[in-house]
Amino acid sequence: MQKYALIRNQLEQDTLLSSATFVPSPLATRVELEAVHDASYISRVMNGGLSKHEIREVGFPWSTAGVRRALASTGGTVAAMRCVLKGAKVAGQLAGGTHHARRNGGAGFCVFNDVAVAASIALKEGKRVAVLDFDVHQGDGTAEIFKGVEELYTVSLHAERNYPFEKIASDIDIGFEDGVGDEEYLKVVEDVVPRVLDGFDPDVVMLQMGVDGLESDGLGRLSLSRQGLSRRNRYVYESILEREMQAVVTMGGGYSRPSIWPSVEAHCDVYTDMARALEQLT
Repeated sequence: MQKYALIRNQLEQDTLLSSATFVPSPLATRVELEAVHDASYISRVMNGGLSKHEIREVGFPWSTAGVRRALASTGGTVAAMRCVLKGAKVAGQLAGGTHHARRNGGAGFCVFNDVAVAASIALKEGKRVAVLDFDVHQGDGTAEIFKGVEELYTVSLHAERNYPFEKIASDIDIGFEDGVGDEEYLKVVEDVVPRVLDGFDPDVVMLQMGVDGLESDGLGRLSLSRQGLSRRNRYVYESILEREMQAVVTMGGGYSRPSIWPSVEAHCDVYTDMARALEQLT
């Protein structure tokens, strides 16, 4: 949990983001949540009525502070989407990427699926949305929520032998073997991204930019370097912006051990690389 404040503090001091506006996340509304989550599940979260099994699935105990955090994490991604729908090329959320939450329950430290909630806003506006999920854990919740929705395309590039162990099929799933390094990983990224952008032709691309593929990550199973992840970031941003598409960026996972700093640095790169990509096009 400590990484969130560390990342914000680092980015607020970075000259690359001197023109960026940092805005506190609003709380997601019940109406926004009900677009993708069952009303009964939302009520159990809000009122402290989750069962022991549900709490165990999420991974941390229920608290009013935890509810507020889940609402803010989701609300910030919704706010970023609304910013893009008003004309911004890119907007980022310094949290979010809670892609394991399904329609009727949370899982894997994810209470509500902020990616899905925000995507539903764009779908209501008649936009075509592609979700590119680069977290080392498969985006099962997002895949479940949008199964059969023709205007939304889900893509997950993850470690095959990692959580969740029962995966739900995305439109495209790429499961890497343990220990994959930069070059093999980037070769796949450079194949999949243009195939999706040109084949599906989305208006908005939602990015779950997890950095838990770092070799130092305690939950990752891949062997990616900070430089390799930064190359991924730049390639993805440039591919989207060159096609005059818009993007919403969420943080995703990062759990480096014994020090969290490698994850903090890689998370910061996600946003500074975004700023560099925008700078190159203006």
